[in-house]
Amino acid sequence: MGAFEVKKSLNQKQLGLSLIEASMVLALSAVVVAGAVMYYGIASDNSKVQRAMEQLSGVQATVATLYASQSDYADLDSIALQGSGALPNSYFNSDGKMINPWSGEVEIKPAADKLSYTMKYKDVPTKACVKLVTTELGSGVKTVNINETGKKTLPLSLADANTGCSAGTTVSLEYEMK
Repeated sequence: MGAFEVKKSLNQKQLGLSLIEASMVLALSAVVVAGAVMYYGIASDNSKVQRAMEQLSGVQATVATLYASQSDYADLDSIALQGSGALPNSYFNSDGKMINPWSGEVEIKPAADKLSYTMKYKDVPTKACVKLVTTELGSGVKTVNINETGKKTLPLSLADANTGCSAGTTVSLEYEMK
């Protein structure tokens, strides 16, 4: 009888997954999901940096158009820009305050000499800060001031960007524009 039982068990088909096979499937699924989440995070960060650069360019072009016949920027602020209707509504929150892609406030005001103006981005993540200050933003951007540490000409070197942007999880960037 012993031989019959062995032969019978060899002929039976196994149904289902073993514990090891099920564990391998779950582990592989976890790796795929983790990769997708990581890729989404990177893509989302890059999208916000791109939108911030578009916002800087959009404001710069709008100010150049609206103030072409003005001798200075004495009355420039985000409220005046919103009232002009020249900027998209997506630049403003429901309270009418200008915001950046990370929902931090954006302040626009005349520089001390009133012949240029500043655009200050608040609550910018460190990774985005490095990308924004190492990119050439055009001839209209004179300087950037990271966390009020002093004005620097763009684009910054990677070493200067890492030093300036590492002050915390978020930083403020103040661009001076002409």
